[in-house]
Amino acid sequence: MSKKIITTVGTSIFSNYQDKDKAVRTYPEVSKDYESITTQYKRLENLLASERNNSTYAADIHHTKECITYLWLPFAKEKACAELQTLFAIAQDEKKDIEVILLATDTVLSVVACELIKEWLRENPVIEIKQDNGNVNSIRITKCTFNDNLSATDTTIVKGLQITDPQMFADQGFNNLLIIIKSHIEKGNTALNISGGYKAIIPYVTLFAQLEEIPLKYIYENSDQLITVGNLPFSFDFSYFTDEYLAIEMINPKKEKQNLPSISDFIENLSSADEFKNLKDAFLIIEEDGKVDLSLLGAMLYNKYEESEKENGFNSYSLLGKIMEVKVYEYFQKQFPKGKIVLGQPVGKSVEDHAYDLDVFVEIDEEIWGIEVKPQNVDVLIRDDMSTKKKKETIEYKCEIGAFGSAIACFKEKKLHLLVIMYHHKEPNKFQIENFKSLNKKYNYIRWLWLKPKPNYKGNVNWSVDLSKFKEFNFQTFQWDNFSIKNHQN
Repeated sequence: MSKKIITTVGTSIFSNYQDKDKAVRTYPEVSKDYESITTQYKRLENLLASERNNSTYAADIHHTKECITYLWLPFAKEKACAELQTLFAIAQDEKKDIEVILLATDTVLSVVACELIKEWLRENPVIEIKQDNGNVNSIRITKCTFNDNLSATDTTIVKGLQITDPQMFADQGFNNLLIIIKSHIEKGNTALNISGGYKAIIPYVTLFAQLEEIPLKYIYENSDQLITVGNLPFSFDFSYFTDEYLAIEMINPKKEKQNLPSISDFIENLSSADEFKNLKDAFLIIEEDGKVDLSLLGAMLYNKYEESEKENGFNSYSLLGKIMEVKVYEYFQKQFPKGKIVLGQPVGKSVEDHAYDLDVFVEIDEEIWGIEVKPQNVDVLIRDDMSTKKKKETIEYKCEIGAFGSAIACFKEKKLHLLVIMYHHKEPNKFQIENFKSLNKKYNYIRWLWLKPKPNYKGNVNWSVDLSKFKEFNFQTFQWDNFSIKNHQN
């Protein structure tokens, strides 16, 4: 299998040729027929990619391509530009065939550079590497992809990625770049060649590569040394998205600009006004025209957070959820030493013929306690715009069809206590309260408890649940009361 090398392409193939003194000094053959492209370059440098086939610029593009094709590439070869030099170094380092995907910025010059590089690789598909024993190892460029059709869904021209309009860069360019890169990723078989293209994207692409676990490769300055940035030994803290999920959902990357919240509306959805400054200090949000939006960094992290939430695999958040279930299980074990306490009790059957689970199940004499232990950002009510999977994760679904609904059907002869225990070190949000009040009108048996551990509970599991950490919402007074098991026993 060929190694995929996603390559951002800039204009070094032109600038290297334009530095005539250095070009002639390095490759004397260039001096004989050297023709300048400076005038043509200046006329083309600020044009968007959509102008590539504009007849007004056809002569300038033709002259530029002719000079590079016949007066530069035959002599400089893989040293003609940063992109080719790095590709050859990667091939030598990988010692295997490579497949190249060329990504152009939204400029005529980058598109033309991609055309030149693709054509040269087509005519020079074999890289010969001399081994220590004197043998020559041949590595092939098995495929080179560059799709210059701007209207195609699989175009490799990054629309909006230009520097004349900073707003377009921020709103479209960078996000389009990440979308295109992601569409070409094969896990474990992809690297990013970032020697070419805008230097402004490097910090963000570096972070993106860490999130996606893709190595970055580039040639350091004017040396021949290939630098590889692998996966660094750290993980990302998505706590801002879980802690402030109500506010963050107002500005998720799918939101249209006109639908973004005002600063006051955004702050109203935060757990406290202080969190607005914290989010800004973390460079996750920006203010613009009186509205709040995710920054480029914030959008990147949000997309990864959302992706991790959708995955079925075990992650740090599901691990924390399991730990909290165990903490609650241990608490009820102490309260009912003679009872039957089960962690993850199957109950009833779904339409797919599998049992629903109660996170914690307690049976003592004629009483059943069915407990769901959930993080503070769990969706309480079903919404029309939710996927089927998301709907099944809501508390309302558990009441209607899931574990709670099944428990009512299965244990008709028992006294049932059905509890939702939500956990977080901050106080409940007013919107959560309103949602539970709505839920209680439909399912008045539901009880809602809030478990408030210490602020560092995510990184320190050496603690236990006690009564002081609980409070229960009173659906008659709409106040929080102290929780007591004895008050609810026969």
